[in-house]
Amino acid sequence: MKFAWMLLLPLAALAEEACRQAVCWSVTPLVCIANDSRGRCQGDLTVHWSSPDAVVLCLFLAEESLTCWPKQQQGSWQAPLSWPDEATLTLRAADQVLLEEELKTVRRTPYRRRRLVAPWSVF
Repeated sequence: MKFAWMLLLPLAALAEEACRQAVCWSVTPLVCIANDSRGRCQGDLTVHWSSPDAVVLCLFLAEESLTCWPKQQQGSWQAPLSWPDEATLTLRAADQVLLEEELKTVRRTPYRRRRLVAPWSVF
């Protein structure tokens, strides 16, 4: 039992330390696992943010606006989403980027190049 607390205590300290910024957020997932080698990644994206002051914020994926919140101290957003191999998720206040996070895609089947030489060739 003591061992479990020792593992959780550093995580709680990191979460508290990270929230000393003007705006804090959590984004899940940061990595998406795609089944095919060329398609876009699809999944449910969840964002939670908080601020000690009431602010007007907007959430963007690349340069596309996903949602905006009126003047408030916290907000949440969740929706099914599709993104390419790499995309940048940003939280902005009046065209100023406050926070950004890279969303990455991992493929189950990697892209395979066409073989240039027949497999039975000796040379």
